[in-house]
Amino acid sequence: FNWVAEPFDETEEIAWSPAWSLTYNELRYVPTAYCYYGYSRRENVQFTRADA
Repeated sequence: FNWVAEPFDETEEIAWSPAWSLTYNELRYVPTAYCYYGYSRRENVQFTRADA
């Protein structure tokens, strides 16, 4: 299926997860909703989701 994410709202409070960057060789943070299938998030937050 095709899905286009909404623009990221910098004022929206979201959960972040640490992830190791292979490009920069340091710890970075990514949206938790992008990391886990079935992650519980508010319905109005549609800028990202896990996909294979």
